[in-house]
Amino acid sequence: MDLFIERIVAKKKDYVDYLIIISTMIISFFVALIIILMTGPVLFGVGVGLVTIIGYIGYRIITSRNIEYEYSLTNGDLEISKIVAKKRRKRIFYGSCRQFEVMDKASSEKHKRFVNGEMNKIHAVSSMKSQDVYFFISNYNDRKTIVYFEPDEKIIDKIKSLNRKAFL
Repeated sequence: MDLFIERIVAKKKDYVDYLIIISTMIISFFVALIIILMTGPVLFGVGVGLVTIIGYIGYRIITSRNIEYEYSLTNGDLEISKIVAKKRRKRIFYGSCRQFEVMDKASSEKHKRFVNGEMNKIHAVSSMKSQDVYFFISNYNDRKTIVYFEPDEKIIDKIKSLNRKAFL
């Protein structure tokens, strides 16, 4: 019987996201205003076309700040994907839970002991300030990588059953 557990976590917007959104809106407005003033009534159709293009580009930039992370645990293999604007999906981690060297809460003493600055880091969490953030260390793309994620109890229990040594 195949095992499949899935969880989706939405990234919370931070001040950088809001700064990008507001800046995009302001810049789009002023560029559209300049286009309308420059084209005038003579080239009205061209102006409307350019304003539409500017609006679409602004829309794409703003919606690209909507990010979700999907955790899929299938028969002992964990896949983490980044989903942007509910349209584009990109795999950011894939590996066997049996290969995890260590796993625990990010607020634990293990985190301070095992983490160093030379590791690859993957943040797949709603916010690093969340109390539910876990980390694990594994090899990914031939590099030691630390992955931050927010699993639910089902995922944690299954990983524990597959790899008890990671939790010691």
